[in-house]
Amino acid sequence: MLVEAQSLAVNPGESVSTTIMLDNKGVLDDRCQIKITGIPEEWVALSPSVTTLQPGSQQEVQLTIQPPLSPQSRAGRHSLAVQVISEHGSKQIDQIRKVLIIAPYSQATSTLWPQEISTGQVSQMTIENHGNTTETFTIRPKPDGALKFQPEENRLKLN
Repeated sequence: MLVEAQSLAVNPGESVSTTIMLDNKGVLDDRCQIKITGIPEEWVALSPSVTTLQPGSQQEVQLTIQPPLSPQSRAGRHSLAVQVISEHGSKQIDQIRKVLIIAPYSQATSTLWPQEISTGQVSQMTIENHGNTTETFTIRPKPDGALKFQPEENRLKLN
């Protein structure tokens, strides 16, 4: 087995593809199943995922990985294994380890309740990090006339 790419880089919501080359150096037909571990199964598409190789033949398999645009597609390096399981004889397994690099993205929402406040009234702000990496948010209310905010500035670190 040979995998074209040393490492794979992808933006969440997009896909990256590489080719896996299978080679039967034996003297019998061999039915092989390809399995990817280390990342969620639903991110992976293999074409074909099972193949039969005649002696001395080769077959290309297309591997496509598509992490969704969601916080579950954590930014950074992820170790994955490409396994070829031979159904001939002892179910021999060939394995190659690769690195998948998922790019970071930022997405957040905030709400303020109530939206209009008066002197002495307490308000509440909610911030949600919908990105795939830890973000630091600075809350800095803008004084308006007679209103003064406590604290004047606050920083939040959200996963």
